[in-house]
Amino acid sequence: AGTLAAARAPPLAAAAHVRLALPSMAAFEASNGAYARCLRPVNPPARACVACPLPAGVGAVVDAFVTASPRAALHVQSVSPWAPACIGPYAQATVAGGVARLAGVIGLEPWSMTLVDRGEAARARASADAVGVAVGADLRRAALLVTCFASEAVGVEGLAAAGQTGGPADDPDPDAYIDPYLRRPPSPFAAPLTPLRVFLLARGLPRGAAVELEPVAATAAAPRGFRSAHRLANQHAIAAPGCLCVALAAAGDLKEGLAAAAESVAAALRAAELPPEAVAIARAHVRADAGTEAAVGAAVAAAWARAGLAAPPPALSW
Repeated sequence: AGTLAAARAPPLAAAAHVRLALPSMAAFEASNGAYARCLRPVNPPARACVACPLPAGVGAVVDAFVTASPRAALHVQSVSPWAPACIGPYAQATVAGGVARLAGVIGLEPWSMTLVDRGEAARARASADAVGVAVGADLRRAALLVTCFASEAVGVEGLAAAGQTGGPADDPDPDAYIDPYLRRPPSPFAAPLTPLRVFLLARGLPRGAAVELEPVAATAAAPRGFRSAHRLANQHAIAAPGCLCVALAAAGDLKEGLAAAAESVAAALRAAELPPEAVAIARAHVRADAGTEAAVGAAVAAAWARAGLAAPPPALSW
């Protein structure tokens, strides 16, 4: 609770999206109460919550995305046939600057609020798709980035082997779960965009879920410049005017992996014709046994410098 209270500056209520990391899902209910006291009564930010190893003495890590653009929020608490109600003080999605950021979605049946017996990722994809349509974003054609959290019980490899990769669901009726009063919105892109995907292992997920999906997508109201969004040459980045997403996985030695990641970031910036100092946020996701926080920070800074990038922005290291 003390950790979350410290998150008031800058005001957590002003965020468009929050990632809340806990040392264990056993703290989920208590953290919701502390988290809610940091927010306004209405229109909270969207949120994804995961359990992962944290530094000693740290009760929670709050990673907030705050934007100066006006934001709208979808916060439905009633039982519906199309998407689950929120299981905490957060919105299903927020939209700002033509970009929709969805809360973490797990495989709950909307009408019973219980996890499905099988196919959690498919159910989560369907729910995320329905939420996207409700806020004007077609996740099947305009998703920019999907972060896929896998629980330790399943593992990233097991998730991929089961085909639960967070991509478009192969449903015979893709609109089966869409609210009947809504229509699938047009995409700002001339052709469907294959989103970047990031796979991360979590110690635990809400309700004991095997998978949690966190999509980011362009809405039908995105600025016209988004129509020129394209994959860059290294296939690890999507570029649009004023927006660059880079995602990659690096295995093996920590220093070598970080060096490869920094080089990919530098290549993406060059391809997008952006200066090195244009990076606003960089997340370094590392194994819990990779080293101390200071060692990881030093390795990130060294890799960044070797790639010719400006001083790295604050990084969230797991």
